[in-house]
Amino acid sequence: MDMALIKKMLIAYLQEKIKELDAAITAKNYDDIKGIAHKIKGNSGSLAIGLGVFNDIGKLIERGAIDHEPIEKIIENFNQLKSEYEKVASAL
Repeated sequence: MDMALIKKMLIAYLQEKIKELDAAITAKNYDDIKGIAHKIKGNSGSLAIGLGVFNDIGKLIERGAIDHEPIEKIIENFNQLKSEYEKVASAL
């Protein structure tokens, strides 16, 4: 499988996870936030295709949920995740 296809598949996956994460954040459901962020972190980190920023931000969101940081801090990291997603998605 070529790298461009893998990146496109990851972006499609991230699009769905961002929607799920948005709903979890809106509901202030820290367990769901943690689980979704963990999936984002794991899937983007394990592929090693130059999209490690999603792994890094996923870690921040996951840690924020584990530590029950104020939701505003989680939203700040979530907005960064969405911004990075938009950059990558528009470049593909």
